[in-house]
Amino acid sequence: AGDSLFIPVKLMFKGREEGSMNNLITASLLSEKDRIQFATTTWYLQVVKKSKWVASVDKMEAFFINNADTTSFNLSVHNTGNSTEWFSVKFSSHYQLQTYYSSKKEEEVPPFFNFSLPPGEDTLISFIVKEKAFANEGYQNQNTRQKDGKAGEKYPLKIQVQTQHKDKSADKTWKTTIDFKRNSNEVKFNEYSRMVLPMTVEARWDNLMESATTMNLNLYGTAMLEHSRVLTYSMQSFFSNNYLEGRTYKGNYHYIGYFTPKSSVEAGNITGWNNLGITPSGIGAKGEYSFGRNKVGLLYIQSPKLFKEPSSKTVGIRDVLSLGKINLVNYYQQTWNSLYKANGNLFVTGADFRIKQQHLFSGRIGGSMEHYYGPATPLDKSGIGGSFSYSGIVRKFSLRQSTDYGSTYYTGYRGIFNMNNNISYRQNEKYTLGFYNTIYSQNPVYLDQYGNVFDKYHSRGQHYELRLSVTTKTNGHSFRAAYFNDDQVDIHYITKGLGFDYRPQTKSDWRFLFNFFGSYIKLPEYFIPDYFTAQVRTSIRHKSFTTNVRYNYGPFQAFEHLRYAQNQTNFQSVFINSYYGFWIVPNLISMEPSLNYSYESLYKKGRLRLRPELFYFSKSGWQFSAYAEFMVSSQKIIRVNEIYQTENAKQKVTYNDLQIGLTIKKEFGVPIPGKRYYTAKIIAYKDLNGNMKQDKNEEAIENILVNIRPVNNNDSIADDDMRMLKDRGEDLITDVHGLVILRNLPKGVYRITTRSLVENEGWFTGGEQLISLDRSKEILIPFTRGVHIVGSINVDHNLNLASRKKQPEVSRIRVTAVDSAGRAYSCLTKQDGSFELYVPSGDYRVTVNQNAIDDDFVLDQNLVLLSLKGDIDAYNISFNIREKERKIKVKKFKNDGTPIEEE
Repeated sequence: AGDSLFIPVKLMFKGREEGSMNNLITASLLSEKDRIQFATTTWYLQVVKKSKWVASVDKMEAFFINNADTTSFNLSVHNTGNSTEWFSVKFSSHYQLQTYYSSKKEEEVPPFFNFSLPPGEDTLISFIVKEKAFANEGYQNQNTRQKDGKAGEKYPLKIQVQTQHKDKSADKTWKTTIDFKRNSNEVKFNEYSRMVLPMTVEARWDNLMESATTMNLNLYGTAMLEHSRVLTYSMQSFFSNNYLEGRTYKGNYHYIGYFTPKSSVEAGNITGWNNLGITPSGIGAKGEYSFGRNKVGLLYIQSPKLFKEPSSKTVGIRDVLSLGKINLVNYYQQTWNSLYKANGNLFVTGADFRIKQQHLFSGRIGGSMEHYYGPATPLDKSGIGGSFSYSGIVRKFSLRQSTDYGSTYYTGYRGIFNMNNNISYRQNEKYTLGFYNTIYSQNPVYLDQYGNVFDKYHSRGQHYELRLSVTTKTNGHSFRAAYFNDDQVDIHYITKGLGFDYRPQTKSDWRFLFNFFGSYIKLPEYFIPDYFTAQVRTSIRHKSFTTNVRYNYGPFQAFEHLRYAQNQTNFQSVFINSYYGFWIVPNLISMEPSLNYSYESLYKKGRLRLRPELFYFSKSGWQFSAYAEFMVSSQKIIRVNEIYQTENAKQKVTYNDLQIGLTIKKEFGVPIPGKRYYTAKIIAYKDLNGNMKQDKNEEAIENILVNIRPVNNNDSIADDDMRMLKDRGEDLITDVHGLVILRNLPKGVYRITTRSLVENEGWFTGGEQLISLDRSKEILIPFTRGVHIVGSINVDHNLNLASRKKQPEVSRIRVTAVDSAGRAYSCLTKQDGSFELYVPSGDYRVTVNQNAIDDDFVLDQNLVLLSLKGDIDAYNISFNIREKERKIKVKKFKNDGTPIEEE
């Protein structure tokens, strides 16, 4: 009585402990005689959750081989933590890929799927990836078809694995991307076999079978030169009659531009720099050059013709000074205009700068002076102008602001004030609230050569709009309320309206857009009740088919409101335009029909235009097209005062016409002095006799991935089109003849590496090759038979043990052979512990993964050195594992049971 007893207890899990779990522990004190419980207590033993897992894929790139449209990959996830993990897997694939479960080939993998893993468990999920049939589903017209010199296509599949924790612990995310590639056996690095100036010749004839047939001849091209230099040029001529006009053959429009990373020169029909609303244009020359932090430009422009007395001339100089995040811009311009008998000068200065990457500012201020010497008393008019813009993000607010101002006689923004303010608040990914405001006023003043003021056109307005945008996974739509106050074209009208926009989110080939805006219009200067107007706009697109529909109920534009104010006659209008392009014979013959239709109820006027155009693309690069355009127009009312006349009294006018046209187009290469390009044919084959030549009985090898890239001393690495080739190389796959063709490569030294995409029964290449390409040549890639390593893992049991352990697991143990260059070749043992692998000739270190051996066994020797020679077909090696020895500990006791102390 009155004593205490402390009993230490050690608790151990029988199996694996489960994290994030409370284990209830109960301890009771019982009498030994009657098993009566004296006391009991309970407590919780908490095991802290340790989230630890790894994920991996068996390949980072996969190839579609043998012209197949399927390939595969595996995703492995291993839970090395102490509790069950729930995983969410997300696939985001290229639109041309479909992913299926290997076990369920008909079931496509959803964008999201979940699974769980107990602690210590792993899983391997196999997938099949299929390339969607895309040939001829898309359509590109003659203006968008591009020559593709790449050897293949790459379709990325993004994979994300993320844990889903119920507690507040952070979720771990693993991401990777697998590139699925379809590579051909041929690539063309340059269009021509030598340096040329590409020249596209395009001739177009319109109004055939008419007296006013015209022809438009265009010559243009862009040459990508060495060291990031670009030369672009064009000439255009119009032939509108059958009289001899020498100037027409010389061209009506000319342009040439030469651009380098530090400078540019342009000549011909050019435009100057945009400076506060004025952009001079005409015939002349413009150049820019960068030195240090400055970029200086000069221009001279005259019109209407070159080498003749011009009616106007303009000279200008521009400087841009870069000071980190600030650019200072200065511009001066002098003009002479003999037609209006006026000279002028303009000076503009300003800056562009950035603050903290989120705030962009731009400001300009300018002044001008104009001297009119035509009037009896010459006039001088001066003006000032300026502009300011800002865009930035402040937390959830996006801000946009721009203001333009020009005084009455400012040369650029002549009598213009325009201010735009946009503020949007993005509450979350779903809701965005925006406010948009525009205030404008235009009252320009122009003088003729005698100093008289031209008729002025004055307009002003204020626009306010509040918009709520809602974006979900399925669609995006917005609601807007608007107030417009406009005064233009001698009509003052106020608009109060509501609008709705709808755009469904879709990954299919369908696209749909819907807009509605309804409003009431007030005319303050007219005693007319407010009237209702509405506009509906829709756009439907499916692949190359596009249809746009616009319907107006009531007047919508300023001149329409003026017409309504004068006669109070409501009217409606509808406009439809459709386009469709499709292949009749893929990549050879196509058709592009288009249709335009409109109807206006005020004059009961309908117009229809139908234009089908047929294209033919020859294999040699010629393009031919022919169109027939049919137009018909019908109008029942000629004048507004005839609206209320009877149908019989109305005059009906009908007009129809048929126009036919042809186009011929072809790109040529105009040879110029410069480097030549060469073609390399690479052949992979099995070299049976080792003579490094392909004999008749030595078959070619298909599905060999060939990578070629220039080395550092290659003369072509300065070219833009070769820099990417130097970084990643170009991949090609040999065809059934073991052939890949690299056309029009620049002269230089290239590194060629090869590897087989399929199991090749022990045939190996000799490693990478360096080739010097100074002419077109054929390059042989011989594959030689590797040495066959066979062996097994033998088990040695201890015969002295009374109880023998069961047979250890000897399957799926990795055996690795590493050569003197560090290249590793490995395989897994079979069910009986045997293994085999092929390796090239050489010296090897062969090892076994000792961590995979049963704990009760030990590996006698885990390293075998081999010197494999090509004249020996196979080598046999063995690894022995033996059962560990067990030490027996003997204790002796006295008669009373107490142990005898050992000396």
